[in-house]
Amino acid sequence: MPRSGKVPDEVLRIMDLVAEADAVFDCGHVAGHEAVALVEEGRRRGLERLRTHAARYAEDEIRAVVAAGAYAEFSFFVLTHATQVSLTHADSEKHRSKGMTIDEMAPRIRAATPERAIVSSDAGVFLLPPPVEAFREYMLLLESAGFSEEEIRTMNSTNPGELFRIRAAAVRPV
Repeated sequence: MPRSGKVPDEVLRIMDLVAEADAVFDCGHVAGHEAVALVEEGRRRGLERLRTHAARYAEDEIRAVVAAGAYAEFSFFVLTHATQVSLTHADSEKHRSKGMTIDEMAPRIRAATPERAIVSSDAGVFLLPPPVEAFREYMLLLESAGFSEEEIRTMNSTNPGELFRIRAAAVRPV
């Protein structure tokens, strides 16, 4: 996307199709300023359900994204040792993702607010534990960073359910 912030016509056509289908528009792995432009344009074009990968965005970009009505997603992957290895993600070229700590991520999640943040494992690579275990570890990190059980439940269940219009079954503690 150009630095001017003008969303390319091809993307506008995709946004219109997503709005017509009442589907979720995901900004993908773009820079923070691009996500802000995409979300703002998407809202102008009638998109109601938007999401972006926000772990690396500046806090002001995260606030702008959620103020425009998008959810900001933060994945466990960037907190793990898997960032130390070059992996193929979207193409055959190996890419390395810069890691971060929970102390670096927590303020970004707070900038989004638990009401507009989504947390995910993104643990489908061979270097990480199975997704359920990775997710459990992430929830423990979030708790250690000061997020309450209610905030964590909002970010890991309520918000994704609202975004994708999935009603979660009531879960009783064991």
